[in-house]
Amino acid sequence: MSNQIFFIEPNLSIVLVRCLVAILCGIIIGIERAYRAKPAGVRTHVLISLGSCLFMCVSLFVAEEAKKLGYTTTDPGRIAAQVVTGIGFLGAGTIIRNRGLVKGMTSAATIWCMSAIGLATGAGMLLSSISATIGIILILKLFDFLGKKIRIKRYQLMALEVILKKEDRVSEIRKVLRKKSLTLYKERINHFLGEVHYLANLYLIGNMGDEIEEDLMKIKSVKDVNILSTGDLLEE
Repeated sequence: MSNQIFFIEPNLSIVLVRCLVAILCGIIIGIERAYRAKPAGVRTHVLISLGSCLFMCVSLFVAEEAKKLGYTTTDPGRIAAQVVTGIGFLGAGTIIRNRGLVKGMTSAATIWCMSAIGLATGAGMLLSSISATIGIILILKLFDFLGKKIRIKRYQLMALEVILKKEDRVSEIRKVLRKKSLTLYKERINHFLGEVHYLANLYLIGNMGDEIEEDLMKIKSVKDVNILSTGDLLEE
């Protein structure tokens, strides 16, 4: 019995087939993410899928062997459940926060889905895993295609910097911005080398960057307008 406890060898062909399907699914979704230059690429998705698959195989086969040895409280989903929790930390690593803008949420979501596909392949749900992979690719491509074809107005976050000579002109800047269809928040004023730097985050719909820059440059004492960064909330 001691040999059975320390040496558990499941059907190797079953494990290999499941791992190969997990790798294939990871490659397909990883290529799409890498093509779009996203934080998580082919290797990341393949390793997540393969690792999740192995965790699921281990969870199932350990529980099966434990039952043979007389253990009655075995839970084949215990190890797999920890994968769902742990994958959240990996997904969080793909989310980039820059000046209040959040990018990478879609990549984090694909990582989460990839772990689910890996667990499904490890459980032997091969056709379901392949179908889910195709479905994810279709979702990513479909919304990208529709966005370009019907020209959806997207919500954006914009970090703005206005350099001016006099601080009393800041009220005019606020007045111009508040006339537009946007939300203004996190305003601050910095003084640097005799110049006034007005900084703000803008939440708006559509591409209004050029229009905002043009209107602000018309204000007296404004020396320069910089759009520091922009983030698209629907395409990440």
